Amino acid sequence: MGEHLSVIIPVHDAEAHLPGLFANLRQAVDAQTHVIVVDDASTDQSHALLNTAPFDLEVVRHDEQRVG
Repeated sequence: MGEHLSVIIPVHDAEAHLPGLFANLRQAVDAQTHVIVVDDASTDQSHALLNTAPFDLEVVRHDEQRVG
C-alpha cells in the first residue's frame, strides 16, 4: 500500500488569497494527497471559491467562528 498525505488548511475570510493557494496546491499535490480546507465562518466569498477549486478537495464549513 502506498503512502498517503493529508493536508488540512484553515481559512477565515481568505477570498483574496485562495487563487494563489490553488495555484500552489496544484503544483504541490498529487492524486494521493487528501486536501481538507476548514472554513471557519468566513463572511466573504471564501466558501464559494472553495467550491470551485480546480481539483478535488474536502471543504468543512463552520457556521460560527471557533476559538482555539
